[in-house]
Amino acid sequence: MIITANEVTAISGIGGTIVGGFLALLGGWQAQRTQRNDRRTELRRDAYGSLNGALDRLYRLWDSPETLTIPGEQKVAGATGEAVGRIQEAYGLVRLVGSEDARAKASVAVSAAWDLSNLFNGPGEILGEMGPAFDAYTAAAEEFQRQAEAEVVP
Repeated sequence: MIITANEVTAISGIGGTIVGGFLALLGGWQAQRTQRNDRRTELRRDAYGSLNGALDRLYRLWDSPETLTIPGEQKVAGATGEAVGRIQEAYGLVRLVGSEDARAKASVAVSAAWDLSNLFNGPGEILGEMGPAFDAYTAAAEEFQRQAEAEVVP
């Protein structure tokens, strides 16, 4: 069986069409994947920023209360509870879109924030426990913040 020049040209054209279609499909798939990764990075940046802001608010409440606007009638315990509530809300998004390391460090920071807030709900003297609880919270919050920066800061 002898293949003519026209048949070779036709076979080449079909092969080129198949290869071209495959490359276009591959390029489209890669573009979608890149777009999803970019969106995930954007969501992480937003989630980490929200949690960092909430963590910072609780820190400033205890370290620099003059930098916050707290209504006069609101007690420190109430302001602490409100700040921890905001931390808990921001943590929800980190759990959904954060990396495994960020989720773990955020979980420790959230638990430390609750430990600080829960001191107001227990019986007895809390002043001796406030310093260590605040120090543990600060260390945990800083660990999360370092992890978040390592992941989203170019």
